Amino acid sequence: MNNLETACLLSCERWADTFEKEIPEHIFSKKHNEKMKPLLSDNLIKYKPKLSKKTLKFILIAAIILSLAITVFVTAKPLSSRYKMSKGKGCATYNITEESKSKNVKSLNVNYIPEGFELTEKSTSINAFTYKYEKGNEFFIVDKWILNANITYDTERTTNETVKVNGRDVILWHSENNIKDYLYNDGEYIYIISGNISENELVKILQNAK
Repeated sequence: MNNLETACLLSCERWADTFEKEIPEHIFSKKHNEKMKPLLSDNLIKYKPKLSKKTLKFILIAAIILSLAITVFVTAKPLSSRYKMSKGKGCATYNITEESKSKNVKSLNVNYIPEGFELTEKSTSINAFTYKYEKGNEFFIVDKWILNANITYDTERTTNETVKVNGRDVILWHSENNIKDYLYNDGEYIYIISGNISENELVKILQNAK
C-alpha cells in the first residue's frame, strides 16, 4: 500500500470514529410506505437493518480502495506503442503503427553507467540524442529517437529475437562482430542501447535510460 492509500485510510478511519455507535432508526411516514408498497414486499418494509460503526468503517475503507484501484487502472500508461518490422531486401525497418503525435527529443538521461566508462561522444537534435561511452576497447551507445522515426537494420549481417524486459517487448539484434542492440519504445520515444559489453550490463542501462 502506497503513502496516498495509507493517508486516505487513516483519514477515513478518523472520520468514521466521529459517527455514533448506533445509527438511530428512521421511521418513514405512512404516505412514503404506501408509495413503496408496489416496489417492496411487506417483509422488506418491516425489516430495517442497523449498521454498526465497525461495518460502516469497513464499507468506507473498501470504497476508497476500489476508487483508487479504478483510478490507477484508467490512468495507467501502456508500456509501449504497437510497432511493426517491415522486411525488405537485405534489411528490416522498425516503425510505430499507432497514430500518435511525435514529441521532439529534448533530453537523454543515462542513469546507469558501468564502472570505468566515460562519455566520449555526444550528438543532439530535435529528432535524436546519441551518447557514446568507452572504456578501453569496450563501448556502449544510447540513442533516443522521436516516436515516428524509421529504424533500419542490415539483416544480412544481423539476426534478431524478441525478448521481455520489465514486461516490455524489446528486439535484440546480434551482429557478427559481437555487438548487441536492444531496440524498444516506451510509448513516447524509441530507444536503442547497443555495445560490445555484456548483455546484463546493456539491460541495466536500458532499464535506467530516460
